[in-house]
Amino acid sequence: MTQRAGNEVESVMRASSWRCRVSSLVLAITSLAGWSLTAAPALAQSAEPATPPANIAAANGAAIDQWSQQVWAAAREANTIAFYDLVERVPIPGGDAALDRNVIATAASLKDSISKREELRTKRIEEVNKDLDKNLAAEMTDSNISKSLVSALELHMLSLDKNAIIKDPRIAGLISRGESAAKAAESRGDWLNASLLYYRLFYLLDQKGRYEDDVQRLNQRLEMLRLYAPKRLWELRIAQLKNEGVAEEKLPPYNGKGADFHGKLKAVTMEMVVGAVHRAATQGVERIAWQKVLANAVRSVRMLAEMGDMQGTFEGLADPVARTQFIDAMKQAEERTLNAKASASVGEVWDTLQSVVRASDRTVKLPKEAIFHEFANGALDELDEFSAVIWPDELVRFQKSTQGKFVGVGVQIELNEEQMVRVVTPLDGTPAYRAGVRSGDIIKTVNGNDVFGLSLDQVVEFITGPAGTPVTIGLERTTPDKQKLAIEKRLNRAVIPLKSIKGWKRLGAAEDDWDWFVDPVNKIGYVRVTGFTDDTTADFDAALSQMLANGMKGMVLDLRFNPGGLLDEAVSLTNRWVDRGVIVSTQGAGKQIESQKFAMPGRSLLGAMPTIVLINEGSASASEIVSGALQKYGRDGLIKAYVVGSRSYGKGSVQDVYWLADGQAAMKLTTQYYMLPDRRIIHRLPGAEKWGIEPDISVEMLPSQTTDMLLLRRATDVMVLDENGKQVIDEKTPLPDPSDLLTKGTDVQLQAALVLLGTQIPQAKLAEGAKPDKSPTN
Repeated sequence: MTQRAGNEVESVMRASSWRCRVSSLVLAITSLAGWSLTAAPALAQSAEPATPPANIAAANGAAIDQWSQQVWAAAREANTIAFYDLVERVPIPGGDAALDRNVIATAASLKDSISKREELRTKRIEEVNKDLDKNLAAEMTDSNISKSLVSALELHMLSLDKNAIIKDPRIAGLISRGESAAKAAESRGDWLNASLLYYRLFYLLDQKGRYEDDVQRLNQRLEMLRLYAPKRLWELRIAQLKNEGVAEEKLPPYNGKGADFHGKLKAVTMEMVVGAVHRAATQGVERIAWQKVLANAVRSVRMLAEMGDMQGTFEGLADPVARTQFIDAMKQAEERTLNAKASASVGEVWDTLQSVVRASDRTVKLPKEAIFHEFANGALDELDEFSAVIWPDELVRFQKSTQGKFVGVGVQIELNEEQMVRVVTPLDGTPAYRAGVRSGDIIKTVNGNDVFGLSLDQVVEFITGPAGTPVTIGLERTTPDKQKLAIEKRLNRAVIPLKSIKGWKRLGAAEDDWDWFVDPVNKIGYVRVTGFTDDTTADFDAALSQMLANGMKGMVLDLRFNPGGLLDEAVSLTNRWVDRGVIVSTQGAGKQIESQKFAMPGRSLLGAMPTIVLINEGSASASEIVSGALQKYGRDGLIKAYVVGSRSYGKGSVQDVYWLADGQAAMKLTTQYYMLPDRRIIHRLPGAEKWGIEPDISVEMLPSQTTDMLLLRRATDVMVLDENGKQVIDEKTPLPDPSDLLTKGTDVQLQAALVLLGTQIPQAKLAEGAKPDKSPTN
């Protein structure tokens, strides 16, 4: 059994696309009129006799010291209002206090960025309202309703008053039409449009639960299509793209490579499924009645039979009489299961599954592996969104997500606007890097197989394989004069480490070659943690050694869009600040503490180091454990760490991983909830009003700012290669500059962090050149 604090990146990124929750009070504060850069007018207008320059400098220096203490105290007291009020009225720097002038300039820059953000908000709200009115005035097709829901979602994210948006008659009417359109789409078998409409309704209402069952049901249908009828899923997608006005020549063709479900399910056995379902029915944290778990398992198989799209895959379902008989048998089995009085034994699970198989054998003759697959998926779906079976064909991807390494050739890939597989960047020292694969190359074939039209997961499956085995990749490269070159690379697969620690600015090809200082003048370090893998803490320690050796006086720990990972790594990273005490506990089904993780004394190097932790709605699981623990000990005054940004995702559940059938498959089952040292539950429980980590200082970023930040960040992380496959970093081909995030006011959360840390630098100035205390304050 392996314990994880992680979550699939896909889940988190899907959620973070829409979950932009911020405090209306904070938004009102940050949009106050009069964010003037004129400081301390009372001093300038005093009627008292003129004060000698030296005394003015001394007085201003004292005022800045006091102001700095108040700014830092605002974070300690989680007082966002006070923080913005202090940023509004910064004192005038005096004398030769260069560091004082620096923090004042940083605060002024933050004020200017907030002013720009509010101008951008006002302008964008006006634009979105026009788009919404235009779409609502058009014919209410599924496409226009969907576009209108997108506009409504953006208005909801931009608005200071979320409830007012939902109550807007236009939005209320749109919700009603959207629900009707979703129901109609599902009734006619247009699962893709139905899913899209329900998703947008779900997030527009801020996931209040109204459409949760609909979203889950459509997800299940789409997964069945993806596995058993991929061509039908492609047809639905093409129809959707056409309705959105995509030109015929830009539509991806159907590519059926790797789409045969028989190969994916051949290792699935009854014993594997019975073990998984029995554990799900008896050991989940919420202890859902086993009858409901088994009934949903049967219902899942019935859903498969009811989908008309499956008749082309399973011949027996094309017989209407046999199909009706089987569906009726499944309804009866569901009813029997819900009313069962027996205990939740392995025998009960076995008998229920056997009854489904026998009913199929008498009627539609579905492949047993397909029944097993849907039976188990249905059972786990009854629990929560994070419990699932990891089927044999999914094990490699799952292990890659937890171990921080995989076997492949070392390229990051994406689908471009034309649905072509494009290389984002080769990874340093990998087979692809050594062979001269470049950023922007289009992957056309893998081992002679055309990959156009495949999903990224399918392409990854083709490229990856056992270490040491060869793979041939066909590339298309566009030259500076727009010529298309066909290139073929024969590569040997190798173990590829995935680095989860990144710095401020890339300096070279090596994955650990970073400029670690976001503010080199004030010696403020910067570390992005993209996930928690086997080597996260070790790689952090290596970066920390460089920063300490260069006189670091403060640190930004950026956990934004960090989806989680290994619990032990989250604990060990937190231990770099916290020298003793509980870091995280777990609460089981009985609401009692079942386990605790403690800091190990002597491992804290940063207890006295001023630190700001950045989080947002994409920070989940292990990153919430780190930020929440640091927040608690910071508020207690035991370390100098506070949290800035927006509320985190709220994924604080423990998935225990159990191997099935001697390691041929696995299951992850939610068995506990994480509890912070102050007994806060991170997880967003059904109906909860509070969840996740609320930052000490809330700073909103608009959707467009977040997008711009992510795009620039990715661009600065990409390696540019020359004709010989060597890293290019010179004035002719400069990398994008991450400093644009600050100078252009894009990343206001980071700017706020620098203001807070800047207030601590003048105090360190008294012992210029002294290294930070490596012992914790507690």
